[in-house]
Amino acid sequence: MLARTHQKISQLQRRVYDITGRLYSLEDSIPSTPEMRVAVPRRLAQQPLEKIGPYPVVKVSHADGTKFYLGNDNWALVRFSGTEPVLRLFVEADAPEKASALIQHLREFVAG
Repeated sequence: MLARTHQKISQLQRRVYDITGRLYSLEDSIPSTPEMRVAVPRRLAQQPLEKIGPYPVVKVSHADGTKFYLGNDNWALVRFSGTEPVLRLFVEADAPEKASALIQHLREFVAG
């Protein structure tokens, strides 16, 4: 595409975002204990999140951790690392402020 369009990658990226919209990614890690590996999944099973902050959960997947699908292709994922004693939090949102808010809500949920 670079050779064909004679544009920079940043220009092509802007064109893609104009078509698809942009998602902002954030990730965070929380030190975990063996007890957390039991408690967090148990809490997610007993108190399924219907909202993360003000954002309704549309669908949940347990394929690799627990992934919450939100509107507008936004999502949040909670999963324990397979190699380190940490709980990983990942989000993608259509605004940077929303991504930050989602991470904060996940941190609060995990903290109990």
